[in-house]
This record gives sequence, C-alpha cells and structure tokens, in this order.
Amino acid sequence: MVHGAAAWSEASLAIPVGDLPGDARRLVADEWRHDGARQHAAIAAFLVHAQNLVALGAPPTLIADASRGALDEVRHATACFAIARSIDGEDASPSAFPQIFEASAVPDDRVMALALMAEDALVDGALSQHVALRVLSRLAGRARTADLRAVLQRMAEDEERHAAQSWDVISWCVAMGGDAVRATVLEAELPGRLLSEVTPLALDGRWEPWGIPGERLAAEEYARARALVDAKRGTLRRRHVLGHPRPKPGVPKPLCG
Repeated sequence: MVHGAAAWSEASLAIPVGDLPGDARRLVADEWRHDGARQHAAIAAFLVHAQNLVALGAPPTLIADASRGALDEVRHATACFAIARSIDGEDASPSAFPQIFEASAVPDDRVMALALMAEDALVDGALSQHVALRVLSRLAGRARTADLRAVLQRMAEDEERHAAQSWDVISWCVAMGGDAVRATVLEAELPGRLLSEVTPLALDGRWEPWGIPGERLAAEEYARARALVDAKRGTLRRRHVLGHPRPKPGVPKPLCG
C-alpha cells in the first residue's frame, strides 16, 4: 500500500461517519483499502485469464469478457480506495503487483490446460463471484448513504456478470476438452468458506452499514452460492456420462480470474 498517493482515490463520495468513533473509522477505512488491494490484484487475474484464453484459441466473446472484467476491477479498486478516503480522509493507492509476471504459462497438454482453466473458473469465478454479488447486494440494502449504496449495487451487477461469464468459460472448456475436463469440474474441491480476514470487531455485523460484511451475512450468502454451484454441477453430471479419468496434476496452475 502506498499511503499519500491519490491516483486511486480521487472520486468524491458522501459517506457520513459521525456515529463511528475515530478509531473505528480508521479500521473501517483500512478494510476498504485492503479490499481495494484485492480488487487491484483481480485486475491482473483477469488480464492473465484473457491471455490464457487467447493461447487456447477461445472465441472472441470469452476474450472480450475477460478484458472487460479487468476494466471492471479497475473501477472496483478505485471505488474501494475512494470509499476509504471518504471515511478517514487518507489517500492511498495499491502497491505495484509484480506477481503478474510470475503467472504460470498454459500447459502444453491442451486437455490439461482446459481442465485447469475450467477448475479455476469454477472456484474463483462461478463460486467466488456469486458469493460476492450476493454479499454486495445485501450490503447495498443496508448502506448508510445513497453514494455507498450505488457503488455496492454497481459492483454486485458486475460480479453477477462475471459469475455468468465463468460458466460460459466452463462450458467452452468442457466442449473443447470433453469428459476429462468435465470430470475435473465435477470433482473439484470447493473451499469451505470465502470470508476474507477482517478485524474481529466487524464479525458481528456492526460495520455492515459501511459496507463491511459480518460473519453471519457472509456465511449465509456463501451457503446459498455454494448450493447454486452444486446444483449446476449436478445438472452437468446428469447430462453426461463420464468416460475418462480426471487429468493428473503436475503442471502449475495458471493464474485466472
């Protein structure tokens, strides 16, 4: 985090914090800055994902979706840093992200590459983006101001589109890679929860009017999103008969968004 740099926090938002004590204001703002850093990293994830789609010969719609996703994350990151500044008055920007240069190359084995992309689209796309849209939608309903509500609603709309596009990627990967890729999607292990690490003071939901989810809200929406993903995988299982085993791991997983 680069403190004092205003390039990522220039937007002006009205978020009254009169009923937040001074120390809480800084903590809430820090949570937004941390989320801004995560959104900044997601820019890289979408860009690498687009690159991998090009490498695998994906259709232009999927490549365009991934490229648009990177631009969405630029807007999300700047919104997060702007919200933080509106709360505690401090400018900050994300640090450089050289990890993008460390992203794994697409495996030479095409089926393996498609399987890894499909698994990543399932976990980091279909599931995590659907959790995000559900959490953001609920937070928007509890937002303290119209400005914050509008930001949360727009982000939720973007995440909904990203989740749907992830299923498009999965469908394409399965169509191209066949049963081995389908088996990867069906057998992929999903995380037990997706709540980011936040200060314990936020876990009871007291900061939800300022856009920071509590533990119960996050857990409820994860369960609903997980049920939807499991249902879609069940449909995929019923529609197809598996004929080949899942590809064996051994090649580093590419960074995808």
